[in-house]
Amino acid sequence: MLNIIKIIVFSSFLIACNKIETFIPKEDANLGDINISSGINQIVTIPESANKSIVDNFTRYTKMSSSSDLPIHIIAQNEVKDEVILRIKDIFNHYFNNDSTLSKFGEYKLLVNDKIAENKGTIAIYNSQLEKEEISNKLVDLDLNILALTSADIVFESSEDFKENNAIDHSYSKIAAFIMEFGIKDVVPSFFDELIQAADNAISNNYWFSVDLAMVGADEETRGLLYLENIIEVYYDLWAHNETGLSNNETYRFNSRDALMWGDFKGYEIVSSFFPPYIDFNIKLNIPNDTIFSLVYDKSLPYTLKSQHFSAITIEGNNNIKIIGNSYNNFIQGNNGTNIYCMNGMFEEFNITNSNGIIFIEDSVPLRNGLDKLVNIDFVQFQDTIIEL
Repeated sequence: MLNIIKIIVFSSFLIACNKIETFIPKEDANLGDINISSGINQIVTIPESANKSIVDNFTRYTKMSSSSDLPIHIIAQNEVKDEVILRIKDIFNHYFNNDSTLSKFGEYKLLVNDKIAENKGTIAIYNSQLEKEEISNKLVDLDLNILALTSADIVFESSEDFKENNAIDHSYSKIAAFIMEFGIKDVVPSFFDELIQAADNAISNNYWFSVDLAMVGADEETRGLLYLENIIEVYYDLWAHNETGLSNNETYRFNSRDALMWGDFKGYEIVSSFFPPYIDFNIKLNIPNDTIFSLVYDKSLPYTLKSQHFSAITIEGNNNIKIIGNSYNNFIQGNNGTNIYCMNGMFEEFNITNSNGIIFIEDSVPLRNGLDKLVNIDFVQFQDTIIEL
């Protein structure tokens, strides 16, 4: 009997030792709290003190801040342009900037941001998909939770790809999933549970086709995060141009915000419970001469499926441009050409004020034009007249 006890104890000891031996602690990334104030656009060179896996594969660094003073890191390879890095920051921050009282879980935004920092959430931007595949495995042993992106994930608004809907901007959806995985899931677990339920509902109702799941695995967390990526892209109308009415390479039944709301309402509720209805960061555009750029949907202008969700734009260059505003509180900055801003309504329906050269135009009709802020705009066109500023 004593021998049996000894064998059991010895076996337990071996099992325990085995568990200890298989546990490998993560390496310190040694990013710390890097000072970015001296860098152009607050982008600096990665210090030599960082982990060798980072120093050997990335050249530049910036960060997002949190109320806990812990950083959310961004590391980028040598060919990644500043505009790409800044756009990633803009998209991440815009998910947190909008009025938190307007959404079901908005009150948790500050805590979610802090949790991402506490979890050492990090965004790595690669030169190309090939380098992303080659290098990502070299970072798995670091004490970071990494979202891997490439420059190709972003489609800039002045590009032909944006105007003609030739490519999908995947950065919005991937950053949203990053926020869910490393922030929301810990802070508001009930919200994550609702996401899983909505994903399963989409599958059972054949909104989200199983072929998509078969390609990537169908564990619960993966299901939820992939579903969120789908519905974020649909919510911002990134697939609305698809004539089949489908999205995500024909694997999801709805392709626009309206279709999502009426067809997969649980999905619509998930997005609108935390993520803002419009894009609040400043979109910079270089537009051909004598062009109309519209922030209102116009079926004759394919890009307006996406631009209808913009609230702030800056026109660059010297071309003459006409801009049509939407119902959000717009910020519009003109260029060195002749810029005309178009309002939906009669002149007498608006209140116009000038504050140190900045023009504010407020519509007296609710939910039509809002309160717009104009900088370097030459003329404002109403339905009955045009005025010079």
